[in-house]
Amino acid sequence: MVCLLHLWLIRRVERAARFVFQECRLRDWGKVRVIKPKVVPHPATDSEGLAGIAGRATYGAIYRVAFALTLPMFLVTAGLTSVGKAPDRTLRQMATSADLAAA
Repeated sequence: MVCLLHLWLIRRVERAARFVFQECRLRDWGKVRVIKPKVVPHPATDSEGLAGIAGRATYGAIYRVAFALTLPMFLVTAGLTSVGKAPDRTLRQMATSADLAAA
């Protein structure tokens, strides 16, 4: 699954790079002065009337629920991974790493 996400990301980066290259080439050759960005409306948030209100409310609720679930899970896992490690040992390791990086 992670491989598919990486592949999707690489394809999007490649596509964006291709668009930037084409835009620079058109400007250098004097074919176009300004390329206006394409405005793509988001159907859930750009609708008008009751549909727009419902879409914005749903989007906001999903965002808040996702954040409310993710932050505590992160804090719990961060706390569990540091259990059993003495704080002074961690500080010594950080100081040793900094000394090695400075040398």
